[in-house]
Amino acid sequence: EEEHRIQKVSDSEFHVEAITELDEFNDYFDSGFNNIEIDTIGGLILQSIEHLPEPGETITLGNFTFTVLNADKRKINTLCVTLNETAKY
Repeated sequence: EEEHRIQKVSDSEFHVEAITELDEFNDYFDSGFNNIEIDTIGGLILQSIEHLPEPGETITLGNFTFTVLNADKRKINTLCVTLNETAKY
């Protein structure tokens, strides 16, 4: 498993590489993100936000708030994922 792509910062905050596959993200967080056209969590955020976000931009999807930590002119590199519930991982 590629657990190093998801780093736990606290019980409710995680740093996630944007290239993390959706299946891996779903397995780790017991979430249900599913998109036939998209393979990675970064791709899901790009599609949802509908533009290339700058660091600091946030979007909430389901029980998760995604904050862009690091991005360049072409892609998102790192996301901060905050859980909006009391689930523990």
